[in-house]
Amino acid sequence: MTPLDVVKQRLQLGFYRGVFDCFQKVLKYEGVRALFVSFPTTLLMNIPYGGVMVAANESFKTVLNPTGERNIPAFFISGAGAGALAALVTNPLDVAKTRLQTQCILLNPAGVGLALPNVKSSPAAAVVPTPATAGMQGTAIPSPSPNKLGCDTLKCTAQQTKATVESCKVVRFQGLFETLREILREEGVRGFTRGLQPRLMSHIPSVATTWTTYEVIKRLLVEYDS
Repeated sequence: MTPLDVVKQRLQLGFYRGVFDCFQKVLKYEGVRALFVSFPTTLLMNIPYGGVMVAANESFKTVLNPTGERNIPAFFISGAGAGALAALVTNPLDVAKTRLQTQCILLNPAGVGLALPNVKSSPAAAVVPTPATAGMQGTAIPSPSPNKLGCDTLKCTAQQTKATVESCKVVRFQGLFETLREILREEGVRGFTRGLQPRLMSHIPSVATTWTTYEVIKRLLVEYDS
């Protein structure tokens, strides 16, 4: 599922014309690794997410429906609570996963076509020649921090120039722990809560619907078998 998740994240940012266009350009300019760079993070996120979700759902269900009978409101509330708790616990990993999956398309090392007032370059910013200055000796533009680029001002040249290939060689997030460390250093604990509200709004009804459907169908099948 990880490659499709990478594509989903990038399409949601407004880049590419569609699924196949995204796959084609990622493979062409960034290589297969870009589709799997977030796999360890995804794995480490999905395991505790599933564990917390199932355990919480069973616990809530025991309290709200101790008889084990068909009780749709109890199933729905139990699933909603389980989805909320699982999403809350694993949100920091989800933030890290998203940063890993989308950093290349938000990184424009040449600064081509960007108007970025109030953006300070990282002290250790990578230097990559622009297409216009590629033939000029000693001329280069430092790379602004990819985390400081705003989507409202960003006109990304990713997937369009070879600069993207170079940018992917100097990305700041190479793995889970490095990503978590950089987020904590630059944004503090608050950085791990980014996207929490829409994530809760998505996972609460999703998990509630899933578990309610499962419980109802399971009981219908048992009754039918009997």
